[in-house]
Amino acid sequence: MYSFLAMFNSFFVFQMCIEPVCKMQFANRRCSAVDVLEKRMFALFVDENKDPWIVFSHEWTQISDGTIVAQKLTKDLKEAAEEPVTLFAASEAPWVIRNSYYVSDAPFLYRANNGELLMLWSSFLLGKDGNGQYAIGVARSQSGTILGPWLQDPQPLNPNDNGGHAMIFRDFDGVLRISYHSPN
Repeated sequence: MYSFLAMFNSFFVFQMCIEPVCKMQFANRRCSAVDVLEKRMFALFVDENKDPWIVFSHEWTQISDGTIVAQKLTKDLKEAAEEPVTLFAASEAPWVIRNSYYVSDAPFLYRANNGELLMLWSSFLLGKDGNGQYAIGVARSQSGTILGPWLQDPQPLNPNDNGGHAMIFRDFDGVLRISYHSPN
């Protein structure tokens, strides 16, 4: 397991990259573990049964309508335990714009205090200047599980700052924070 600690505006963010994930055999050859790990845009999610899942973006460069995909892993994280499952397509979010493709990127899952399972993810919306700008979408699991179905919020979290790749965390005082890059 590889990890690093980075400091952003006096807050520390801990990120892990799990080496055995590189050795997984994905059933869906169109989107391999190498594709996922090269981009480093994946989330490790552990469900209510303590089963690990890798959640990642099936890139718009491979398919024109990018998707967010989940695949259950073995408990030791060395192999895929099941076939990958598409959770949603970028085009399902009403705010996402289409050029010749729909972008889906950077999933991050968070269980809210009320028990709701949320996913932050990134794509492009039409900016005030008429150009595309990056934004953070929120999808909500209607079942409370990783398999959804997922309902998209009608507007992104940050429609005006051209940022994405968000993570939610609590600081040392227990205050809920969001971290993301801006501008894109």
